[in-house]
Amino acid sequence: MAKKSNQQHLSEAIKDLIETYRLKGGMQQIQIHEVWNNIVGEYVAKQTEKVEIKNHQLLVKIKIPALRQEIMMAKSKLINNINQQMGERVINDMLVY
Repeated sequence: MAKKSNQQHLSEAIKDLIETYRLKGGMQQIQIHEVWNNIVGEYVAKQTEKVEIKNHQLLVKIKIPALRQEIMMAKSKLINNINQQMGERVINDMLVY
């Protein structure tokens, strides 16, 4: 009779751990800062006061009004790029203020 193995791959164990302790949201909050900075570049990143995810909406606080307008015009492209870099559909909408 074959023994049932309780072994699983490390990546599966980590995913299970994240789901069990509901850590995914917190990890995404940390990851979004790096992803945002990579996508928008150094200048826009420096003008960004706050980036956070709330209910699948990206909330971004920008210091310069004209820059806010530019970001809003590129909203759908930014959302697609962010989701692609996050590895899943995390963001459905974006609010720039």
